[in-house]
Amino acid sequence: PHPEILGTLQEGDQVLLDDGKLRMTVKTASAEQVTCRVDVGGKLSDRKGVNTPSIVLPISPLTPKDREDLVHALDMDVDWVALSFVQRAEDMEELRELVNGRARIMAKIEKPSAVKDLAAVIAAS
Repeated sequence: PHPEILGTLQEGDQVLLDDGKLRMTVKTASAEQVTCRVDVGGKLSDRKGVNTPSIVLPISPLTPKDREDLVHALDMDVDWVALSFVQRAEDMEELRELVNGRARIMAKIEKPSAVKDLAAVIAAS
């Protein structure tokens, strides 16, 4: 995963895999390694997402691929662009800047930090 994820995890944090189908609790963590207890196990295949609901990650929610896809979508004159895993208002401000008025934007509120900062996230959307 992103090194930024490893650097923010602390004992007791929840880690969700594959849209929350698999759940783990962090037992120990360092910048290089995390040890977790599996709370809800199951089969995990490749290319599945990692979600850390209790942590605000110091990274953009937009990956390089997302940025490329956004350019193509805007070139196709889409009406709306939604951003998943919004953590804070700044995420929406970043998307607004990239969209530059070419479409409306919508925040998908999936992280507790976005709920805490809901008024600011809505204002930035």
